[in-house]
Amino acid sequence: MNDITINDQKVVKKIVKNSGSSFYWGMNILKSSRRRAMFAIYAFCRTVDDIADSELTLKKKKNLLKDWVKKIENIYKGLTVDSLTRELNYSIKEYNLIKNDFLEIIDGMRIDSKKNIIYPPKRDLENYCDKVAGAVGCLSISIFGIKNKITGRSYAKYLGRALQLTNILRDIKEDSERGRCYIFREALEKNNINMKPEHLLKSDKLYAVCEEISKVAEKNYMLASSESNKINDKGLIAPEIMKNIYLKLFIKMKKNNWNLNQRVKLSILEKLLVVFSTLLRRKN
Repeated sequence: MNDITINDQKVVKKIVKNSGSSFYWGMNILKSSRRRAMFAIYAFCRTVDDIADSELTLKKKKNLLKDWVKKIENIYKGLTVDSLTRELNYSIKEYNLIKNDFLEIIDGMRIDSKKNIIYPPKRDLENYCDKVAGAVGCLSISIFGIKNKITGRSYAKYLGRALQLTNILRDIKEDSERGRCYIFREALEKNNINMKPEHLLKSDKLYAVCEEISKVAEKNYMLASSESNKINDKGLIAPEIMKNIYLKLFIKMKKNNWNLNQRVKLSILEKLLVVFSTLLRRKN
């Protein structure tokens, strides 16, 4: 392994560690080659997500995301320009990753960039979740070593929706303050709510809305678990750790009655317990 490759890995790992993501716990148990590939995928996702969430103009965001489409196209032609593209090239070649999954992720970031999303229809929200989370899972299943690709991609889709909805519940206050609200329209209509996000945050009706979102998240956690029961290989351990950490966070928020003034987090000990309990269950 040459000095350039070692440096590339360090650059990518730093992006992942600096993100502070709970996914790091699931990725870090992988063997070195799989871990290296997952770090590259996550660093890519973090990079394009940062573009979408930045304070740049819409035109600048559009151009930067367009540049990333070109970079992905070029990587599949064997052309790389920096540490991240070189590490992505390694991941793609080593695990035969599908180009369209990368493009779906970028398209999801375009959705975030184009407009301030406020109360999207449920169908649009699910499509968004499939792009920004489900497509990441679809890239990951090959790296994890899941052999049944059809079931694996179905598992990735449901799990991606569950994790993204958990993020949406956790970040309602922060998103609303930035002019966004990913609460699906049908949840408001069911509860006869017609108010702007900034007013909803202060309303006693917010609890009912969060409960509606949580029901959809719970359904997708259950569907993901159902698909995981059809997969009997060690490749499931890492995504199951990620799932169980997020599920623990989800349950903790629910017990806290969706109190948005108190951001719920898991301690290192809680995460370690999830890791160990998942490992024990998968071994048995």
